[in-house]
Amino acid sequence: MVHFIGVGKGSADLITLRGAKMLKEGDIVIYSHSLIEKQMVKKMRKLSVKYNADDMTIKDIIAVIREAEWAKMTTVILTPEEPSPDCEMSRQMDEFDKNGINYDFIPGVYPNRRFEFD
Repeated sequence: MVHFIGVGKGSADLITLRGAKMLKEGDIVIYSHSLIEKQMVKKMRKLSVKYNADDMTIKDIIAVIREAEWAKMTTVILTPEEPSPDCEMSRQMDEFDKNGINYDFIPGVYPNRRFEFD
């Protein structure tokens, strides 16, 4: 199973408790070194295999995930995005659908979002 975990831009603590738990359990972690805060790496499981998405194509990502799925490993993809039709995450999800790869999305905490409380 692949878990997309939303992480807020600009701060390593903009992650939900559920996202932080999955990050600590992930066997494989794929993230963009240029977009994800360096402090977020400290939240990752020490023994997880980490991949820099900046250096990977979608075919590379799918190859890593297929191997992880075969080995019954958990894959985590950190993303500063929310799903939208034109984002990289949506293109990845489309490819996962075509390749029969199961995934979910755990939203992050986004600093520019406003909440109203009654």
